[in-house]
Amino acid sequence: MQNSTIRAANLPPADAAASTSTYSPEWHEAQRLRARKHFEQLYSNWLTARGDHANPAHEDDDEAARLRSNREDEAARLLFVTPAVLPFMVWQKIEAFEFYFCGDGECRWTDRRQVAFFGCIKADLARFGIGGED
Repeated sequence: MQNSTIRAANLPPADAAASTSTYSPEWHEAQRLRARKHFEQLYSNWLTARGDHANPAHEDDDEAARLRSNREDEAARLLFVTPAVLPFMVWQKIEAFEFYFCGDGECRWTDRRQVAFFGCIKADLARFGIGGED
């Protein structure tokens, strides 16, 4: 997967910020629908990769297990860095965050990505105006 292509998929054309009035409400709704479908696909990809990684039917080949683990890690990264389009999607990110943060009592990640993932969730909450009350 091309990460830059995936991240850019939810963004309007560069000139849209300068002149949003030139884009119809239908265009904006189509963009929102596309972003929603994109996020839902990323969530589904993460669930699938997570299930595949945990599937006991796989042989205990170290290389194959490493590849499944890498696919799950990449699916999680893409899920977290993609902005939530609707509030329920923030909860989906929290579900994934809990899986890695709480899991089975130990975390296999050593690069502190949980902190970055939590930052992504906080950005989503701020975008929806959740938790900013004084």
